[in-house]
Amino acid sequence: RQRQMCIRDSLCIGLAYLHRIMNRKVIQREECTITAFTFLYRYYDLRNGSPEAIYNIARAFHYLGLVNYAHHYYKRVISLLENVEQSNESDYFNDLIVIRTEAAYN
Repeated sequence: RQRQMCIRDSLCIGLAYLHRIMNRKVIQREECTITAFTFLYRYYDLRNGSPEAIYNIARAFHYLGLVNYAHHYYKRVISLLENVEQSNESDYFNDLIVIRTEAAYN
């Protein structure tokens, strides 16, 4: 339970900093960017490099307009999930299919 809170908190704090960066009134934009990605990479580590975590990092780069970095992470998601086929056995596999589709679309 503690680990789940840490994972969720890291993602939420990282996203909060990302949204703060987009505000025009932010003076220390570079510092906020570093802090945001520090929390996002902590989330990535806590999720053990899951495809969902990689996709969220790609979306963060895409959100900031750093498409070349986002492209690298989207390709990683697609390559990790290449062999996953749709299965009715588990919602987890269906979620992976959705993540792969979204990564390919972006």
